[in-house]
Amino acid sequence: MAKKRKQRTQQKKRIKAGLVVGVMILFGMAIFLLVRSFSGLDSLSNPIAEGDAAPSFTLASLTGESVTVADTTRQATVIFSMAYWCGTCIPEARALTQLQEEYGDALRIVLVDMDPSSSPQNLQQFIQAVGPNDLTWAFDPDGEFSRIYGIRVLDTTIILNENGREAYRDAYPTSYDTLRTELARIIDL
Repeated sequence: MAKKRKQRTQQKKRIKAGLVVGVMILFGMAIFLLVRSFSGLDSLSNPIAEGDAAPSFTLASLTGESVTVADTTRQATVIFSMAYWCGTCIPEARALTQLQEEYGDALRIVLVDMDPSSSPQNLQQFIQAVGPNDLTWAFDPDGEFSRIYGIRVLDTTIILNENGREAYRDAYPTSYDTLRTELARIIDL
């Protein structure tokens, strides 16, 4: 009898914890959608499409340095939109870490925290969840980058070839295998 009571108590605790996490995720998504609607992102169409040259844009990185996206003097680039509170973004960030290790200098990966309220401390917590990596982490505090690149949702992945032209785009969590396949089309190892 005591064992069943203990199991029910543990089950209730797990359910409560799951509900709290779910509410936090929904709250974060609601804030992002609210900010997005006020910033005019809902009315945008994709300003760049597959094969188009991506506009050059400079962001502030986590280390305080400037990061230029679509720098055509560089290697292929993956841009991944995320937020420090985005649980669905963690697996793709881990996959990107693995791809960075595999491709080395042939690939540059920039993860852009789209949440305007984000701070370096918030982003560090997300990075800890991802694990050790050599990725470039940047911020889009005013939403200008997301407007120019037509990013309307988190988990958007854009791959630019070495000439700064868009080679791939999706707007959902992307698996390692899909990323690897798309990168293999533009990078010869």
